[in-house]
Amino acid sequence: MSSPFPQHSNECTAEDGFSLIEVVVAIVLTGMLAAAALTFFVSGVSTVSESQRKQAAVMLANSAVEQARTVAPGAVDAAGTSGLVRGRSKASVQTSWTAATAFDSQDTADMNIAWDPSSGLTDASQWVPLEQTRTVDSQSYTITTLIGSCYRSKLASKTADDCVKDQPSINSDDYV
Repeated sequence: MSSPFPQHSNECTAEDGFSLIEVVVAIVLTGMLAAAALTFFVSGVSTVSESQRKQAAVMLANSAVEQARTVAPGAVDAAGTSGLVRGRSKASVQTSWTAATAFDSQDTADMNIAWDPSSGLTDASQWVPLEQTRTVDSQSYTITTLIGSCYRSKLASKTADDCVKDQPSINSDDYV
């Protein structure tokens, strides 16, 4: 007589599936691969983000330089004040100059500090703003435009990097 219930055997067949150990090993290996891929992804995003911030900073710095280039550097008043420093108070310029020197002394090493000696002008009348704040992609940047004077050989090209802070004593007529 046959039983209405199917017969089960204790033997393993190919249709039994994965064991618990195989599943755990597969999950661990998949997790390790995912962690390695995630590390590369996070590093790439960080690099791109830093590159975008640097690009924005360079763009803003170039904009500040172009703004300064549009101003007539010659005297703009009877006192002989240059348009480049017009409206810049001694106190505000010295504060920014000191901060820049503390950050990197090479930034100001070859130049003499310059400000507007005229009385009655305020920082609001600056032709070339000493400090500006700009926001690019919700990142805030402070732009400090320092202007100073130095001496350069009359024979030097405009791109030569031979500016010196003090007028050379030898053949000083050869320097501007």
